[in-house]
Amino acid sequence: MANQLSSQQFSIVAGFFLFFYFSLNDNHFNFLIQNGIGRKTYWLGKLLVAGVTILIIEAINLVYLYAIYLPIAGTGNSSDTLQISYEGNPVASSMLSLLYGHYTGNELLDYVLTTIVVLFGLASITALGMAVGSIMSLFSRRMKLIIIIGTPIFLIVLAIYISNLNIHLFSTTWIYDFAKVIVGAGAHPVEEHFNPFAPMVSGTIFIAIMLFVSRYFNLKLKVRTD
Repeated sequence: MANQLSSQQFSIVAGFFLFFYFSLNDNHFNFLIQNGIGRKTYWLGKLLVAGVTILIIEAINLVYLYAIYLPIAGTGNSSDTLQISYEGNPVASSMLSLLYGHYTGNELLDYVLTTIVVLFGLASITALGMAVGSIMSLFSRRMKLIIIIGTPIFLIVLAIYISNLNIHLFSTTWIYDFAKVIVGAGAHPVEEHFNPFAPMVSGTIFIAIMLFVSRYFNLKLKVRTD
């Protein structure tokens, strides 16, 4: 876990930033609508900014991972199990590189596919933030506060409940099988390399749904002062 956090710390921070920043609506919308910018134009502009921001963030992430982290980690010749070869040295790498980085056997192609999977992940987080933000904008500040406080409590309770489930029984449910299809895992996920095209397809469907929700509720936005 420590190696995963150190190699992906920029991506983790970027994911939180994308979700929360693009979930914001009120101040931006109030300013633009009062200056003649319509709801559709506002949403399209936000979508364009989100796309450009994702590309910039992933470019910075690649520079950090391959120009800073891996060269430094390579000098330490890490002996951890989660690793890839970097200039002949086994070093800790990102989980996605380990899962999706060996699918075709072509190093360059697998590198490109893994990068695309990351982009889909960032885009999914951003689209989710836009959808959640557009829905939250319809509530008063008091109701938003209740939701913001209540949601983490609900998620903690849910996490505790899931952690107490029998893992073997869970692995035989349709939810587990469906999750494997979404992420591209084979019949034996531990032994096989994941299919990078599966999260691209599932990611496209998820992003499309979230953007539809975001656009639908954005068209219902009103200037709020409460």
